[in-house]
Amino acid sequence: DTSHRYDFTKDIKLAQDAIQSTLDLVGDTPIVIDGSAVKKPFELAGAMLGYGFNVQMIFANEFVDDDKKYHDEIKKDHASIRVVNNVHPENLVADHKIPESIAIGFEAAHLCESQCVLNLFNDEKMYGYHGIARLMHLIQEAYTKKIKLQDILDDYGLVV
Repeated sequence: DTSHRYDFTKDIKLAQDAIQSTLDLVGDTPIVIDGSAVKKPFELAGAMLGYGFNVQMIFANEFVDDDKKYHDEIKKDHASIRVVNNVHPENLVADHKIPESIAIGFEAAHLCESQCVLNLFNDEKMYGYHGIARLMHLIQEAYTKKIKLQDILDDYGLVV
């Protein structure tokens, strides 16, 4: 009996439309991703590359679950993407500046001095088609409003 099955057609279209409108907006703007935003930064990077985004750098200090598989695919298929261990002392003082980038994650934002930062931490509500659409909305918001890391820290009342 399939009468009680959920029809994902609208959800899929919503996610696809969100991806396309985000790509149309940001074009080839560099994207940097780190493990503070998502548990599987390499899987996210692989998906974003598949959508057509310009992922430039991934900050991660460990692999969670099957994320190593995505790391290996990215290293093989996209050798120009920089992978940085963000806890290694040398990498904390190295020049990673890409101020024109969109940062998905606070550490990437800080180390790249990104001018556009997503206020996202630890996979907050990023599941399924809704999660894709939400991520795209956050990218659009960060890009259009030029949300900086300091703005987010000030909103939280944090001092760095």
